[in-house]
Amino acid sequence: QVNVYSMDVASNDVFTIYAGTETGFLNKSTDKGESWTLMAPEYFFGGAITAVVVDPQNNNIVYVSGGNQVHKSTDGGLSWTPK
Repeated sequence: QVNVYSMDVASNDVFTIYAGTETGFLNKSTDKGESWTLMAPEYFFGGAITAVVVDPQNNNIVYVSGGNQVHKSTDGGLSWTPK
């Protein structure tokens, strides 16, 4: 069991949902939540993911707040860079 601390739905594709957990992991669904994929399991966000924001124009651009930092992905959550 893991608690979801944050989530966002892509405004240009309601099938795409990102969910951040208390344990610092990010999961993505591309089928309205029927199935989920753990994104970048080796990337350390620095703690619980307290916010997730999907760019309203491009759902491959995602921002995550984890620990005391914001992280950005430009490839739909496959890779991340701290900002």
